[in-house]
This record gives sequence, C-alpha cells and structure tokens, in this order.
Amino acid sequence: MNIFDEEKAKKSKIAIDSTIKALHKQGLSIIESIKMLMSIYNVSLSEAKFFVSAHPVWKPVVEAAKPLHEDLIKIAENAKKKG
Repeated sequence: MNIFDEEKAKKSKIAIDSTIKALHKQGLSIIESIKMLMSIYNVSLSEAKFFVSAHPVWKPVVEAAKPLHEDLIKIAENAKKKG
C-alpha cells in the first residue's frame, strides 16, 4: 500500500468513527447502525459488524449481549453433539 492509500484508509476510518457516533446519537439501534454503515461505506456485513461492535459507544450493548451469545453457542454445540 502506498502513502496515498494509507492516508485514504486513515481518513476513511475517521469518517466511519464519526458516522458511528452520529448514528448512535440519533438513536439508531446497533443493527440499524450496521446496516447504515454497509450502505454508506459499501462494506461487508462482517466489516460493518466489526466497526460498530468495536466502537466505544456500543460497548455497553456488546457487553450486555455476551452472556446471551455464549449461551447460544453452548446450545448450538450441544445440538450438534446430539446430531
């Protein structure tokens, strides 16, 4: 990656950060924010999910969802074992 591309990537990251803050401030849900990021920046679902879930404004939501996520993984693993 040349210097121009690195600068473009840095500016894009700053823009994404600002967008996530603005979407959160406007009251969009985490799912709505992910969809908007995909639409605005033409990023994949996994990229948008990463950016949004890693952003500090969404930390309380992500932390609150961890126990549910872990339970779902356990249920899925048990179901897979049972066949």
